[in-house]
Amino acid sequence: MRRGILALGGVTAEVIARVASEGYGLLDAPPQRLNAKDTPIPFHPNLWAAHRPTARRIAASARNLLRL
Repeated sequence: MRRGILALGGVTAEVIARVASEGYGLLDAPPQRLNAKDTPIPFHPNLWAAHRPTARRIAASARNLLRL
């Protein structure tokens, strides 16, 4: 999770909370999470496509994590 960004609730929040509290010492890097943009969910399909994580954003996030 980037600094200054607060992502609340959801499955990823629960997974990261459990990993951080129960298995942090087993990790090679801090937990990260990639969410949809922190905006209201748009109705229009083009805007919705821009709102959610894309394959390119997921790949970039994974590459960034491997550089840590």
